[in-house]
Parts: sequence; structure tokens; C-alpha cells
Amino acid sequence: MSSALVQNKPSQKKRTTRRLWLWLVLLCLLAAFIALLNSPLGVRFALRFVQIPGFTLRTGEVGGTIWQPELRGVDIQGPGVKGKADKLTLSYDVAALTRQELRFSLGLTDADLELDPSKFASAPPSTEPTTAGGTPWKILPQNLELKRVRIKLKGNPFTLPDGTLSLNSLEGKDGIGKADVGLRTANGKAQATVNYALEPFSFSTNFVGDATLGNAWWPGIRSGELKGQYSYKNDTLEGDIQLSGGKIVVPDLEQVQLSDLSGSLTHRGSVLRYTVQGTGFEGLLKATGTVDYQ
Repeated sequence: MSSALVQNKPSQKKRTTRRLWLWLVLLCLLAAFIALLNSPLGVRFALRFVQIPGFTLRTGEVGGTIWQPELRGVDIQGPGVKGKADKLTLSYDVAALTRQELRFSLGLTDADLELDPSKFASAPPSTEPTTAGGTPWKILPQNLELKRVRIKLKGNPFTLPDGTLSLNSLEGKDGIGKADVGLRTANGKAQATVNYALEPFSFSTNFVGDATLGNAWWPGIRSGELKGQYSYKNDTLEGDIQLSGGKIVVPDLEQVQLSDLSGSLTHRGSVLRYTVQGTGFEGLLKATGTVDYQ
């Protein structure tokens, strides 16, 4: 009896040692996997499995982690979209994944984008990700950080103000929807409601914002409110904007001030027509003009 117990003890010790080594190996593998996810190598590995139907994405330097990747020297092409960016960053809400929601934010720095909405509809239909039970995921973009971003819409150039676009709400079904969007910059903010259709692509929006947003292009605006509408349909961009309560100071000539400014601007394709009036030089001033920026 005692001899059998003595022989059994080494056997139990070997099994315990094997279990310990197995757990150590598993922990090492887990640590290596986590280290891979938190390295640029993990980001590059993940990019090999990320594909948007109809689009090609090329990138130079890769940094960050799989949770917050950072791509440099980005080149993207697809139906109606062609662009380059010095830097693209991505972040997403990990906790939202447990609710079958993909909430993500993007950052673009030093980017040039060419957009042709008439070709958006030629993109292959994408398949919305689903769970094993077939329940669709919710794709919810959150913020878009812009720094030195330039776009061409059907060949018409625009320089976007540095700031953050926030998607506050999104409703849609079968390619038709509505979104509430906010814009925050160092110069001011704006809110807009956008109604859109994806095929063929079109949108209309009503917005209200600070006139000081215009300091991104001309640094003399001190106050004012902008209200208006913009639409894109049948390859045509149209807009109507009203200004009220405006005040401007000519840069480097602080004594030259215009106040109580009001007026309107119409935008048709590449042509801008404006009318503005206000108080300055101890009298009422009025100006009209037309600009073709092509």
C-alpha cells in the first residue's frame, strides 16, 4: 500500500508540471498575440483582410496599433473617388462591438481628394457585416478630423476648413436617409440636416452657422450668422446663403471696419453671385459681384 503511494507521487508531480508548462505556453502565445495587435505589424496584417468592394487602398508607412492604426502615404481609388493623404488615422469604440455596433472616427491630414458623385452608383454593392446568427451590424461613423484637406467636386476646387465633422444622428433605409451633422473649428461652428440618396447620388441640406467660419479663407470676420441651403442633383451643385449681423475688420487696417452687415450669396456650379450691405465710413455701403472660380 505504502509502496503504491510513493510511486504515485512522482506521477502526480509530472502531471502538475505539464499543466503548468501548458499554461505558461498559452500565456506566452496570448502575450505574443496582444503584442502583435499593438504593433504596426499587426496593423499591416489586418489591412490584408480589409477590402472595400470596388476600391483599392495603398499605403506606405504603417504605425499605431490595431485599435488605433495610423497610415502614411495613403492612396485610395474607387468609383467616383480618387485621393491621396499624407496621414490617415482610425479609432473605434471597442465596447460598442459587444452591441453589434461599429462606431469609428477618421482623421485626414494633408489630403487631396477628387470626387465625382455621378460615379458613386457604379460601386459594387457591399455586404453589411452580420453575426453568426445573421443579425446585421450597425455601421456608425462618428467624427471626421480634417487638417489641410482639399477637394475637387466634379473638377471644382474647394479647401475645407480645419476642424471636426461630427455625425450626431443617422437614419436610413434602402439607400435613402437623413443625417444631422455638426462642424467645429477654431473659428466657429455650424449645424446641418442632410437628406441624401445613394443611387443616383444626391443630397440637400439646411444649415446654420457662425460667419466667423469664413476666417479659414479671409481672416477679417468678427461676427455674424449664416443660414442657407445646399443641394447636389443631376451633377449640379447649388446653394443659397443669407448673412445677418455681420462685422468685418480689414486685416492690418483695424480702423477700417464694416458692421451691421447683411446680404445673400447664390452658388450655381462654379459661379458665385453676392449682394452685401452694411455700415462703414459713416454711411451705408452696398456691394454686388460675381465670381467664377473655375
